[in-house]
Order: sequence, then structure tokens, then C-alpha cells
Amino acid sequence: MATVETIAPLAARVPRLANALAAPPGLVDLPRYSEPSLWQRRPPGLASLAEAQVILVPDVFTACFDAEAVSAAITLLATLGWRVHLAPLVANGKPLHVLGMLNGWRRTATAWRAHLDRLAASGKPLIALEPAVALSERDELRKAGLADTPRLQLLGEFLAQRFAQRRVPRALPPSPKRTFHLLAHCTEQATAPAAAQAWVAVFKACGHQLTLVPSGCCGMAGVWGHCREHRAESRALFELSWRPRLAEADAHGATVVADGFSCRHQATRFAGRKLPDPAAALLLMAGQ
Repeated sequence: MATVETIAPLAARVPRLANALAAPPGLVDLPRYSEPSLWQRRPPGLASLAEAQVILVPDVFTACFDAEAVSAAITLLATLGWRVHLAPLVANGKPLHVLGMLNGWRRTATAWRAHLDRLAASGKPLIALEPAVALSERDELRKAGLADTPRLQLLGEFLAQRFAQRRVPRALPPSPKRTFHLLAHCTEQATAPAAAQAWVAVFKACGHQLTLVPSGCCGMAGVWGHCREHRAESRALFELSWRPRLAEADAHGATVVADGFSCRHQATRFAGRKLPDPAAALLLMAGQ
């Protein structure tokens, strides 16, 4: 697990073979590599760095295991009028930090921050998808003295700011108003609640109602939930917090969206529910 950011990008380029391999001993319910891979998809709106207006900074987890979410983000930005450059995939060290391997994490995180600095030198906004990864720049890196000014904005933050400033080049095609419930990543709820709240404004600007529903940890907690000895506890946490929220949304006729990769995987794992991320939900409503 400590080497996932090195191994996964290689394995993701041959997803069928990678998915056929047995899981490492002691780990269960690992996510499957996306088929087709991110590198096999060509969502509209992709551009070179020179021609792009915004830069999407991928993380290993969404890029390798949820390429659909990355593709949806690019397509949404393109539909709203921005040309998007997909930055190279660079390890940020989150798995090392979770596992307590702090020396390796510091080296990896320092290289990742330098990568972000190079991208930021273009003067174009840097957008990220995964809260647990993006917010590590504002939390872990800042506390370790490796970063001062954040480079990354989460997609919802970027869009909410542009809608508020009336700087969105194009509107989404109109669609009947729908009701959504957002179950945000627990890291986001704890360290950047305004980032999750930003999606409420974005959905409103697109003609839909989204409610940010208070919830606890989905029970994945990074590597912890995939350890065989923790599976029962991981499920108990999901049943305690997320299962009732899913039932409440169903009772109100609301569609549940989740902005955390691990949260979406946990919902599939224990509830058989494939929850869309916010960008994918907006595209679906727009008929994209």
C-alpha cells in the first residue's frame, strides 16, 4: 500500500490484466482499475498547457480507479466553456502519511509541491478532485512547513467562485429541477467545510437543489478499511453513519452524490450503490 502511487499508474495502463491479478494478502475489497483507463479516454475540452485556461491536477486514486470521475470533471469544465489541461500524474505521498512513513512522505510531498509550483507558474488555476488529497496541501504540508499559499482549488470551490463572479463562459443546457443530497468526505467536513458547501451554490446556479447532509466517516479511512481484520468494523461505521443518510435521501426522492473516492467505493462495497460525484451528476442532468 505504501507503493500504490508508484504501482497503480503503471497497472492502470493495462487495467484488464491488473484486475485479473489476486489482491495482496491481508487486503480485501480493493477497487478495480478503470476500464477503459484514463489514458484511453478522450473527453472533450482537453488542451495543451499553452492553450488551456485551467489545469486539472489528477490524483492516483481517481485517475487509476475512477477515471470516469476525472473524465466527468473535464467534460463539465469544457461544457461550461473552459479548455482543460490534464497535468501529469505525480505522487503526493498521502498513502505514506496515512501509514506513518513520515520520512518518505516528506520527500514525496516536497516533490509534489514543487510540481504544483511549476504548474502554478503558468498563471492558470489548478483544480483538484479528491478532497483527501487536495486538502493535504492545506493541512499536512502546511503544518510540516512544506507549503504556505495553497495552490489547489477543489472543483466545487473553483466553480462556485466563478459563478459568484459571473465568470462562467457558458451555461449548462436547461433541465428539470432535481433534488440532490451531498455526502461529503469526512476530511473535507472537518478541515474545509466551506469547500463542500461550495457545491450547494454550484448546483443552485445550474438550476438544481443540493443539500449538504451532515454525516460521519464512511468507514473506509484510507488503507484501514481494506485490511481484512478491520472489515467488520469498517462496515459497522458505514451502517452507523452512511446507511441512514442513503435511506433518508431515498425517502425524500433525492439523488445522493459523494465527492470522495473512498466514500463512493464504500457505498458500492456495502450498499451496492454506485454514487455519482457532483460533476457527473450535473452532466447527467444536462444530458451530457
